Amino acid sequence: KQPGTPLNGIVLVNKGKEEVPSNFEIVRSISNKMDGNVNNHTKGFVKYIAARYGYPSEEEGWSVNCVEDEEYTLSNQYNFLSSKSLSFNGSSSSHSSSSLLDSPIVKIVVYNSADGQIPDGWNVVERFNSDGSPANINDGSGGNIVHLLYKRSSSSLPITDLGIRFKKSSMQRGESVPKNYDEIRYSMTKAESGNLNSKSGGRGIHIVFRRDQNSSPITDICVIYTDLGDEVPNGYTLLSKTVSGEYKADLNSESGIGRQPHSIYLCYKGGNPPIYDSSLLQELQSLKKKKFGIF
Repeated sequence: KQPGTPLNGIVLVNKGKEEVPSNFEIVRSISNKMDGNVNNHTKGFVKYIAARYGYPSEEEGWSVNCVEDEEYTLSNQYNFLSSKSLSFNGSSSSHSSSSLLDSPIVKIVVYNSADGQIPDGWNVVERFNSDGSPANINDGSGGNIVHLLYKRSSSSLPITDLGIRFKKSSMQRGESVPKNYDEIRYSMTKAESGNLNSKSGGRGIHIVFRRDQNSSPITDICVIYTDLGDEVPNGYTLLSKTVSGEYKADLNSESGIGRQPHSIYLCYKGGNPPIYDSSLLQELQSLKKKKFGIF
């Protein structure tokens, strides 16, 4: 733009789902030979950065206010990922306390391919360090496509604890839902159960969660593929065991008979340490003893 013309707005636009807002323009590559897709040469969604230039009106002044709520939208379509409050009066510059990317997660749902199209307004859990494509929790198992979706908010009671519960299978005893926890029993539209191993031939695997107003909120979720060498991201907690501590919390456990499903584990940022309930372990051991006479 002309020298001295300030940038006063920037948004991310998903091609085919969103339109470029009024007074914004698509940012192209520096050589102007490419179209500026930030997911270029990947299998991810086509995404563009759109920018707006110019001086604010007298009514707006020089202060750009912080957006605290992730539900705030531009033209009712464009979610701000983060925002900072800036002062351009030449005397000071102040920043908001945190980005929206650190806002608490308040809702988690299981999306199953039987649910139809993923609705707008939800974030999709990704494989860490991937190209931005949604992570299929059933990857390699031959089952239904399963995604984890979540929403953030600073005005609702956040999720503070996560766990993985294994149901009974032909090979292993099942675990109970821990006390004071809720379980995701169904997929988003209840077209299927909330089983992360849906239609894969594996054991039933469900997410359990808890909300505690006195605990730190969970602010991000991702998955890693340990069979491909993925490591736990810095600052994240690995759900390595199920709620009883008895089983490895591989989200593809016992699935994909005759196939080679990936070993997928859930990680989260913030929140409390994973729960490994000793009473649930004792319950499993008691059931084994009754059936086999051994632990």
